[in-house]
Amino acid sequence: MSNMSIDIDKTIATAMQVITDPVSFYKAMPQSGGFQAPLIFAAIMAAVTAAILFALAIVGLGALGPMGLGAVTMLIVYPIAVVVACFIMGGILFVIWKLMNSTKDYEMAVRCFAFSTAVLPVVAALSILPMIGDLASPLWGCFLMYTASVHAHALPEKKESDRFWCTRGDIHFGYTV
Repeated sequence: MSNMSIDIDKTIATAMQVITDPVSFYKAMPQSGGFQAPLIFAAIMAAVTAAILFALAIVGLGALGPMGLGAVTMLIVYPIAVVVACFIMGGILFVIWKLMNSTKDYEMAVRCFAFSTAVLPVVAALSILPMIGDLASPLWGCFLMYTASVHAHALPEKKESDRFWCTRGDIHFGYTV
């Protein structure tokens, strides 16, 4: 395993591109290179999300409310849970994409999901607004997976829209903040 340094500027740039221009991101996303980079990215996004939720919990706002010690525990547990979710959701997405005749491998499915975690800090911040965070998470996540299907997996848009949206319940599981 190679030593990989964490480039915060690159991480921020990647997150911003996923958030602001997901089509270009998924078109240019490397299809291979191992799990390390996408999982580190997902762990960083999860840590930032946990910090936001922790800060909101301190003042009694957001999805967690006043959690006390539970919020501190989340700072450690949430990044680990998100990395595990990348493998689980990667498997679910891999099966869905195979059923849609994608030729891409499991690594590509994990990469697509891991980089989609860029939206988690934004969704966490939106959690202070009633219903907005709850709606933003699954809808934005489904949109990103649809975008990944069309642009990273090169699936036809018509076929994609007919089959993928019926799986939104499975995808929502991976985006619950």
